[in-house]
Amino acid sequence: MNRFACLIAPILLSAASSAFAAVQYTVVDLGTLGGQYSYAIAINAAGQIVGNSDAGPNVGEHAFLYSNGVMKDLGTLGGISEAWAIDSSGVVVGDSAVSPSGDIHAFFTRGSNMSDITAADSRGYARGINSHGEIVGEGALNTGLYDKPFFYSNATLTYFEPLGQTYGAANAINDAGQIVGYTGIAGGERAFLYQNGVSTDLGTLGGTWARTVAYAINQAGAVVGWAMNEQFQHAFLYENGQMQDLGALPPDGHNTNYSEAFAINDRGVIVGDSNLHAVRWVNGTISDLNQMIPPDFAIYLTEATGINDSGEIICNGFVNGHAHAFLLVPGVTPPALGVQGSLHRVNTRRHAMIQGITTNGPVKNVTFHVGRVMPGHGTASHSGGTKVEHPRYANGTSSWSLATALKPGRNYVTITAHGSYGDSRPITVEIIQK
Repeated sequence: MNRFACLIAPILLSAASSAFAAVQYTVVDLGTLGGQYSYAIAINAAGQIVGNSDAGPNVGEHAFLYSNGVMKDLGTLGGISEAWAIDSSGVVVGDSAVSPSGDIHAFFTRGSNMSDITAADSRGYARGINSHGEIVGEGALNTGLYDKPFFYSNATLTYFEPLGQTYGAANAINDAGQIVGYTGIAGGERAFLYQNGVSTDLGTLGGTWARTVAYAINQAGAVVGWAMNEQFQHAFLYENGQMQDLGALPPDGHNTNYSEAFAINDRGVIVGDSNLHAVRWVNGTISDLNQMIPPDFAIYLTEATGINDSGEIICNGFVNGHAHAFLLVPGVTPPALGVQGSLHRVNTRRHAMIQGITTNGPVKNVTFHVGRVMPGHGTASHSGGTKVEHPRYANGTSSWSLATALKPGRNYVTITAHGSYGDSRPITVEIIQK
């Protein structure tokens, strides 16, 4: 008769130190409002995120606010809605249809009850807000052919014509009241900076078919966006009266020689996309954010749309084929991996089946080795191996089991769960065969 004693104890319960190499961010999947997709557009200093999400069957697209790990439906003015910006106090701006098939109006909200800031006979789209509650966007009378940039403050909406042109959009405003966006000129769009009634043409990156659009401005007045000519479309940085070409990732066969910048924080870090990759620029150097997250995740980041002064970046991309919004948190702090093991059954005189769970993933794989005496006491293992990989994006609990050969006497099976961030957690199971 075979008798086995199984001891589960923290005999080797210690975290293995690890270097994360190029991995610089913890990834948070924001999820959805119940539907198939989500899309993040802006983030504030507190890490609150806004955008839009499929709210489920027969509901449509709704604006969301993501805060403290929860995605909240911000509702609508009567139809679909999307959120475009959020200020430091949590006021959100965006646009919404006033009915399922009605006009689109600009709104602001503090988390409940959207306030419509567009006249009944007009259309409007709010795109930016500063800490003073001043809102910018674009809109026009319903009878108008083109939208114009607008400025909204103290319950008054005012259209303006940068560079003397009659159409365009205002995309962002900083606390100094500097507004950036684009306006139409002969031949295409032109990025502008507007303040106190004076507009500045930000210029181009050259070429005979030159167009530019500004998306964001930081508190120091640095502006980012994209510039196009007959040769390329590249992200730009405009500061001190000069427009700098930020370049693009090396060609990879898709949309080569392409980039655009969507956001810049007050430290001058810029984010955007290039050749269908989410990217970051630091001191003019471009980096692919896909190379800065754990490589075994089933995630592909296509664009980065926002960054705050803490370095938190919001991205859009795909996980397991679904379009989702993501938050990248810098300074990788791996989740704790819990490991449990237990003797399940004995197949033969010298074999046992051990099973258990790993918790608080994500988990890459489980390895094990079997020793005759307690590991660390001079005895080499006599068998070992690696379990199959677990789901590549497993944030919850993963179950596992393994079969191992035994020898008479005390056997120690050390089981180690390896996390996707490079950390690991081992336990040792003692099995006595008599």
